[in-house]
Amino acid sequence: MVLVQLLLARGAVVPTERIVERLWPHRVPPSAQASLHAYIARLRRTLEPERAPRTPARLLVSAPYGYSLTVERDAVDAWAFEDRGRFDGGTARPPRRRTPCPGARRLGRAAVRRVRGRAVDRG
Repeated sequence: MVLVQLLLARGAVVPTERIVERLWPHRVPPSAQASLHAYIARLRRTLEPERAPRTPARLLVSAPYGYSLTVERDAVDAWAFEDRGRFDGGTARPPRRRTPCPGARRLGRAAVRRVRGRAVDRG
């Protein structure tokens, strides 16, 4: 759940308070901060297994009052698909149009080829 929150933030800092509220929506335990720090440490080890202990993280970084995930946009399927739709050589049309976008079929097929796992429900 921590990783999902960071990914959905698209590189923006997610406040620690928000992460805690979403992890424990009904009752925040007294150990919430310690548990969150442990989750972050495990995520960092998973994301950067070659990083030496006590060296600064490059991907999951601490920020004042929160954390952010700094990955290339192309590393996240949803971001890459959004970018391709926006910057597809000018062939993508604004969503208001009802006529098919000339590049829509190609973009859709490219998106399906990139799928590497289950989609995330933002709700």
